[in-house]
Amino acid sequence: MKEKFSQKIDQIKDLIKKNKLIEAKELCLKIQEFYKENYEVINLLGIVELNLKNFGLSSNYFDKAIKINKNDPRSYNNLGILNYKIGKTKDAINYFNKAIAIDNTSINSYQNLAKIKLSQNDHQEAEINLKKILQINDKNLEALLSLSDILLIKKKYYEAKEILNKIIKIKDNFFEAYNNLGNIQIELNEIEDALKNLNKSNEIKPNKGAYNNIGIIYKKKKIFDLSILNFNKALDLDSNYLESLYNLGIVYMEINKFEKSIKYFNKIIEIDENYQRVMGKLIHCERYICDWKNYDYKINKLKEKILNNINCTPPWETLSIFDSEKIQLQVSKTWIKNNFTNHKLEKVLNWKKNDKKIKIGYFSSDFFNSAVANQIAEMIELHNKNKFEIIAFSLINKK
Repeated sequence: MKEKFSQKIDQIKDLIKKNKLIEAKELCLKIQEFYKENYEVINLLGIVELNLKNFGLSSNYFDKAIKINKNDPRSYNNLGILNYKIGKTKDAINYFNKAIAIDNTSINSYQNLAKIKLSQNDHQEAEINLKKILQINDKNLEALLSLSDILLIKKKYYEAKEILNKIIKIKDNFFEAYNNLGNIQIELNEIEDALKNLNKSNEIKPNKGAYNNIGIIYKKKKIFDLSILNFNKALDLDSNYLESLYNLGIVYMEINKFEKSIKYFNKIIEIDENYQRVMGKLIHCERYICDWKNYDYKINKLKEKILNNINCTPPWETLSIFDSEKIQLQVSKTWIKNNFTNHKLEKVLNWKKNDKKIKIGYFSSDFFNSAVANQIAEMIELHNKNKFEIIAFSLINKK
């Protein structure tokens, strides 16, 4: 009888994996006629209802499972997943921590905590949870891949490459690893190697991330038709993929097709009004073609987002939109916070211990009679020469 029961439980799990949820539910209810207070069956019913998005019913099943066996971490983990899905992030974190308190080898709970911390841009806490997983199982591919994502965000490219090569040694057909490796090689300007790895990723499994990264490479090469082609291939796989929608908007800006840029930026805002960088870009494009429709409303909306620390525009776009120093400062602060989170200026410059002049280097291709040089000349002259040594690095050889 026990063997039959175990086989039925495995059958239910297999049906859930295959997303045959109604069949899984029917089988659970059938088994429950004989095993009314069985933890396994009730927990699985909770999982089925969770996947069917019947969150209230799902929560009731998990609560009932905990009453039957309060020392099993799985129901706490499942309640964490449920609460995260309905936007109760704090409750979700509490449930994952409860699961870990019962079993400190609960890999699923560490993974779920890491996902939440990544979504909150708390990379330090995410990394701590991922490293706990790797202490339990140093070949856990999901944890290794997520750790490579964090290292990529932190611009620790060579450490990330080391982890990705480890993943490929464990599983040489893991397409996500080749995609991440290609992404890093783009940052390191190893363009041909990046293309090889991204194409390898698509050979294993066509995926939006790889097509998007290939599009970025061709954009860098100014081969815009191939760039557009690959961004569209990504969108064929996921029509709401924000990164490729944004990149298409940027490409069309570069080739002065602002109407098309506007189309893609508007679609992004329909999907996610607060998607980073996009609102400023949209207004910037509309100004190029003198499209003043709802202009005051959009400007006020942009201003509101900026003052609420939402990363809705790069600083450059706002220079021609607002004449407020307060807004310009806030845009710059938000941009730095979101794009340079790992740079601690006071640590780099070591203000307290170093009594020597601080060296500041300016890199530019415009150190000649140009608009940029004319605008920054006085700024450079006004540095305190007793505290700073100024060095200019010209990126071109122009007399």
